[in-house]
Amino acid sequence: MSGQTGDTQTTGDLDGALQDALAHLHDPSYQTPPALANLLGTIHWDPAREELIRAIQELAPRPDAPTGSPAARFYAILHGRYVQGHTQEVVAEQLEISVRHLRRQQGDAVQWLAGRLRLPTAAPVDQAPSTATPWMTQVRQELDALREESSSGASMVEDVITRVLALAEPVLAKRGVCLTHAPGDPDLMVGVHATSLRQVLLVTLDRMTDAHTNKDHGAMATIGARGDGDHVRIVITTRPALVKERPLDYLVEEILAIHQGRAEWHADCEQASITFELYAVRPCRVLVVDDNEDLVHFYRRFAAGTPYRIIHKPDGSDIVRAVREASAEIVVLDVMLPDVDGWELLTHLHQHPNTRQIPVLVCTVVRAEELATALGAAAYLVKPVRRSEFIEALRQIRPR
Repeated sequence: MSGQTGDTQTTGDLDGALQDALAHLHDPSYQTPPALANLLGTIHWDPAREELIRAIQELAPRPDAPTGSPAARFYAILHGRYVQGHTQEVVAEQLEISVRHLRRQQGDAVQWLAGRLRLPTAAPVDQAPSTATPWMTQVRQELDALREESSSGASMVEDVITRVLALAEPVLAKRGVCLTHAPGDPDLMVGVHATSLRQVLLVTLDRMTDAHTNKDHGAMATIGARGDGDHVRIVITTRPALVKERPLDYLVEEILAIHQGRAEWHADCEQASITFELYAVRPCRVLVVDDNEDLVHFYRRFAAGTPYRIIHKPDGSDIVRAVREASAEIVVLDVMLPDVDGWELLTHLHQHPNTRQIPVLVCTVVRAEELATALGAAAYLVKPVRRSEFIEALRQIRPR
C-alpha cells in the first residue's frame, strides 16, 4: 500500500512500524517507533503495547462467525503469533496450513490490524487520538448492522460496476469527466456485500473527480476489475490526475478494514489510479431437486447476495447425470417427489462413486432427521425453511 502525499508518514511506514512493534511486543526495553506513536497517541511503550494487545483482542470474531473466514484466520494468527508468542511452526500447525502459507497470511493479518488501528488523520504525538465524531459512530453502526444481516454477503463485481456507472455518470458528466468501463470477467465475485462495494466505488469516484472544474478540457475516468489468484483487483483511473492526495474517506477505510481489503494509490502528472484489492469468492453451484417451483423461487431469493447459485431440477430422473452437467457442489433434495422416492434417490446419490462426495441437504416436510442422516444426508431441514437456516446449512456443508 502506498502512502498519502503530503503526510510526514506513509502507510508503508505505519505498516512497517506495526510489524516491528508486534515482533517486540514482549520486549520491555523496546521503544515505540515514531510512526506508531503518532497513530496511538503515545511515545511510551507500555501503554502502546497494551493498546496493541487490546486492539487484537477486539478483533476476536463473534461466536456465530464462520470459522473459516479470513477474519477468524487473521485473528488466530495475530493472537497466536504476538499475544501468545507462539512460533510460526506452532501457529501453522494449529491452523492446519503450511509455514509458507502462514507467512503470507501473517503479512495480510498485520495489514488488517493496521487498517483497524489507522485513524482518518494521524494525531500528533503530544495529543490524544481524535475521538470519533457522531458521523463516524453512525458509519460503524450501519456497517455492523449490514454485516449482521448479511453474514454470507458476496457480490458479482461486474454487476456492481455496471450499477456504479449508471449512478455516477450524470454527476461526472456535469463535471466534464467522461466515465468509461473496462469490462472484465463477468464471474468475478468478492466477499463484500454489494451495497458496501457500491459505496466504496461511488465515494472514491466522487473524491477523485470533484476537483475538475475546467469543462472545456475533458477528463476521463475508467473503472475495471481483474482476478488475481485469491484476490480481485478493482482499479479506478483518471486522466489527467485530478487529485494528488489519497482519496479515501472514513467510510471507505472502514469498509476495507472490515473485509480485510487493501487500497493502493498512485498519482503523477499524467494520471491517478487507485486499486482496491479484495478477497475473491468462488461461486458454489447448488442443484435443487424439488417439484415446487414457488419454493425454488424462494431459494433463489435466499441465495441472492451470497456465493450460492441455484440450479433447478423438478424431478429425480437421471440424477447423477444432472449433478455432473450442473457441476453441482451441493444437492438440495426434497423427498416428496412425483416420479421417484426421495429416500431412494438420497441412497443412490450417497452410494454412486460419482456423487458420494457431494453433500446433500434434505429439505422436506417429512420429520425424519435420523433417517436422512442414516441414508447419507449431510444436513437436514424441515419445511418451511427460513433464509438464515438455509444459508447457514449450505455454508456448513459446502466443500472446502
